[in-house]
Amino acid sequence: MLPKEDRKILRKKSKFLRKNGLKKKEDEYSIEYYNNEIIIGISYERYSSNSRAFIRFKEKNEVFDIGWIMKVQTDKESADDRLEHAEKLLKYIEDNYTSLSQYNFCKEKDKLIEKYANEHAEEIYEKNKWFFDSLKWM
Repeated sequence: MLPKEDRKILRKKSKFLRKNGLKKKEDEYSIEYYNNEIIIGISYERYSSNSRAFIRFKEKNEVFDIGWIMKVQTDKESADDRLEHAEKLLKYIEDNYTSLSQYNFCKEKDKLIEKYANEHAEEIYEKNKWFFDSLKWM
């Protein structure tokens, strides 16, 4: 859930998306910006202290995780604080909007994400062990 105060801050930090012609849709769980081609969403992960941003290309019906794209492109670590991480993601989106809004850019970064995940599988598992362990109960 996105607390009201956090949504207010994130709305302010994402004004550039409205200036780029995207419309805003919001509820207590997420904020989404969209046009005829893409949807950019920001939310807090449900059972985590992290936030998430994605871009969905409507025509291709494909979704890309902007946090992972940011990670492989800049090697920046996510912040411990949900709001701070969401602000970092929005800053990355703002600085790279032209590239991010291109399907081919995201598809190429997806290959880098896969390579990174393969090379760092043990580290990723250890950081997210709680999540993988929770899947055993399903």
